[in-house]
Amino acid sequence: MSYEQRFSFHFEAAHQLAHNVYDDDHPYAHIHGHSFQVTLYLRGDEVGPKGWLCDFSKAMDRYYTRKESPGQRPTR
Repeated sequence: MSYEQRFSFHFEAAHQLAHNVYDDDHPYAHIHGHSFQVTLYLRGDEVGPKGWLCDFSKAMDRYYTRKESPGQRPTR
């Protein structure tokens, strides 16, 4: 038998492209944000003692990576 487990979440992220434009009046010179919706799917043939394929908090810790530029402040 095959099992599927899913977890959905959303997050907001902001950035600026000022280093790519040379005019302070350019719309991309200012900070702006984006919204993201993520659904993580896990599939497997066996479930653990709690009836889960995986504890999603462990999966998120393992697969979540944050890319930062030098000098950028952490966001988490």
